[in-house]
Amino acid sequence: MRSCLPCTACCSGALAVTIEGKDITPGNPCKYCDNGCTVHDKQPEKVCREFKCGWLTDPQLPEEMRPDLSGVIILQGKYHWMSRPVDMAAPVGTEIPPRTLKFIQYYADQENRPLLYCKRIGNIGRDIYPYGPDAFQNDISDMVKSGHEFK
Repeated sequence: MRSCLPCTACCSGALAVTIEGKDITPGNPCKYCDNGCTVHDKQPEKVCREFKCGWLTDPQLPEEMRPDLSGVIILQGKYHWMSRPVDMAAPVGTEIPPRTLKFIQYYADQENRPLLYCKRIGNIGRDIYPYGPDAFQNDISDMVKSGHEFK
């Protein structure tokens, strides 16, 4: 069974969440994060207690895909397209490292799972890039053009 620690990427602001009324964003980490969650057993928000990144839940992802090592948080099955799960990838640092992006695209191909990713931290909802079948890419492009935001 994998454990979050020493990774604290989800607490660092890589994912846009609100904890006790405070927005957790890049540069504004969770106040409970100090070399790990200081209140992990009684996390303040349901969103924290129930959150599991793809690396924690998918044993097929190698150890080096742990978010703090790979530079990406994978959210598996975040959306669905034509009854297929769609994964989302959010950068932990300023952007998804090229080697990591190449791996998650390869993984998407191998697992037959379309992928949405943003290239720079803080751009989820704005600069979304679809990866997968042409029809998926076209559908996502149309959704973005019509004003849909992915969060």
